[in-house]
Amino acid sequence: MKNLLFGMMFVALPALASGPVHQYGSWLVVESDQSIRAISDSTDQPGRFIVLDCGLDHKNCSVLFTDPNGCNADAENTVALIADKHYFGIKTTCTSFNDGWKADASQLYGGQVFDALKNTTSSLKVDFGYGIIADYNTVNLTKVINILEGQQNNFSF
Repeated sequence: MKNLLFGMMFVALPALASGPVHQYGSWLVVESDQSIRAISDSTDQPGRFIVLDCGLDHKNCSVLFTDPNGCNADAENTVALIADKHYFGIKTTCTSFNDGWKADASQLYGGQVFDALKNTTSSLKVDFGYGIIADYNTVNLTKVINILEGQQNNFSF
């Protein structure tokens, strides 16, 4: 089921993207006319995705954690992102579509979150704070963060 959902996203996103779409393991990288976005699904919690998003200038990054249960408009939640031994309590707000929790650049500890993600080798977990902890694949995560930060051209082979 997870592969079917990811496959559907892989097929649908090119239509929404103005640029190329590439897959790096379980990470899908999409470039639009406004941003570069990396998306991965949870390995153990169906319907939960992590979305890392940066502007084309590789600034103004944000993180979105989808929630299949939805959330109430303008609600706030502290989501714990645990990358190997690094712990970040990230203040998030329910998205305008009420489908997940979003943190903008001001909540990402001055870039420390992306630095920790770039160096993650074994474990990436998100604790939603209400009994749900989701695991995400770390394979190719360094490459994906380098793409988002502009340190690697993701669309050349």
